[in-house]
Amino acid sequence: MAKLTRATKVWLAVCLVVLVAIVGTIWWTNRDTRARAEVGQVLPMAPDGVTPDSVPLALPWAIARLRLGDPVDDLPATKLASTPDVRPPEGGSFVPVVVELRAEGVRAVPTTKVGATFPVPELTLVADGAEYPLTGFGDGLQPRDGLVLGPRTVYVAVDGTPEELSLRVAVDGETQTVGADGDLEAGRFAPLYDAAAPGKEVRGDCGPAMWAPGFSSEGDEPTCRLLVPLRVPYAAGLGWAPEGKEWFVAGVAWRRPARVGFQAPAGRLVYTADSLGRATLRIDGQEPAATYFLNETAGGAAIHDVDDPLVAVLAVPEGGDEEHVVDVAGRWPVSVLGEGSPDELTARLSWKIRWQAQKD
Repeated sequence: MAKLTRATKVWLAVCLVVLVAIVGTIWWTNRDTRARAEVGQVLPMAPDGVTPDSVPLALPWAIARLRLGDPVDDLPATKLASTPDVRPPEGGSFVPVVVELRAEGVRAVPTTKVGATFPVPELTLVADGAEYPLTGFGDGLQPRDGLVLGPRTVYVAVDGTPEELSLRVAVDGETQTVGADGDLEAGRFAPLYDAAAPGKEVRGDCGPAMWAPGFSSEGDEPTCRLLVPLRVPYAAGLGWAPEGKEWFVAGVAWRRPARVGFQAPAGRLVYTADSLGRATLRIDGQEPAATYFLNETAGGAAIHDVDDPLVAVLAVPEGGDEEHVVDVAGRWPVSVLGEGSPDELTARLSWKIRWQAQKD
C-alpha cells in the first residue's frame, strides 16, 4: 500500500476542516432558536373541529364532543396570532384538547331565580397521572346570554410523551373524568349522558278547574296549560340535587276569566277580575325548593311566554318514573259591577294535576 505524501495529508486535512465548517454552518443556520414552552402552558389555537373519534362530554346544560389528540412535537400552523411560537418543553410534547358545542347538544336547564348564574367548568388534563389545569378554557363553556357554539382548541405543554390521557371536569363541586377513548367516571354527571332528553314524554292534563264555593266563571272559561316537565340533576340557583335525588320541574300557565260570578245570599253577583293575582304550586303536597315565573328568569334575549307560566322545582328520587300530583291555586281580587254588593272579594281557582314525567 502506497504511503500518503505530506502534500496529500495536508490536502485531506484541509478538506476535513472545510467539511466540518460547512456542516457547522448549516447546523447553525438551521438550528431551532425558538423558546421552549413551560410545562403546563396552555396554548390557544384556531378552532379545529373534532374528528369522528371524539367522545361525549356532558355538562348540565349541554352534551359536548371531546377529543384528546396524540402528543405532538410541534404546534400547528393554525395557531392564533397571540399564541407564541414555541417548542415543547425539554423532553416533552404538546397534547391537543378540543371541545365542541353543537346546537343539537344544548339542553334546557331551569334557572330558578333572577340573576342565577351557571358556574364556570374547571377542566384539568390528566396525562400519565400528571395534572395540567386548563386555566381559562372553561369560560367559553359557561352559558351566559347564550352558549357560544363551535369548537375550542388548545395545545397543552406536558412532560414526556404520555400514553394515558383523560379530562377531569368539575362543575359546582361535582367531578367527572372522561378518557380519550370514552372511558367514563361520571359520578353525579351520569344522568346527563342519557340518550333521551329529560322529560321527553309528558303524561298530564290540567283537567277541569275547581272553583272555591260560590264562585264560577262568567262567560269565558279559565284555561290551564302544562309546560314540558323536566327531571334534571342540576338547576341554576339551586345547584345539584341532594344525593340520590334529582329535580322535578313542573310549569303551569293559566289564565283567569275576565269576569267571575259569585253566589251571594242576596243573589248572583258578577265581578270583573281587576288584577293578575297570584298563584301557588305544590308538588306531592310539599312546598317546592323554588318557585318562579318563567319570564322573570328567561333573560332579555329569550322569547317570553305570553302567559308567563309559574314553575316549581322539587327534589324527587333519582331515576324514578313515579306519578306526581301538582296542585295549582290561583287567587285574585275582583270588583263588583253593581251597587249594593261586597266591594272586596277574592276569587279562588285551582287544578289538581296528576303528572307522569318519563325519561324514555
